[in-house]
Amino acid sequence: MQAFLFDIMHISSFICIFVLMYAILDIETTGLSPANEKIIEIAVFIHDGDKIVEEYNTLVNP
Repeated sequence: MQAFLFDIMHISSFICIFVLMYAILDIETTGLSPANEKIIEIAVFIHDGDKIVEEYNTLVNP
């Protein structure tokens, strides 16, 4: 029984490592009206729960 509990605890901690990583999406537009304005920049930041580990940004229709 103890070995089984250890395996569950090991798997749980392994899963938590991946749950802590998330992406932050930032979209810049020319205004507030979706019908009349356009997206001009997109940025994505990958966060590991402690710090940003990767980032990407690009201009749209520069």
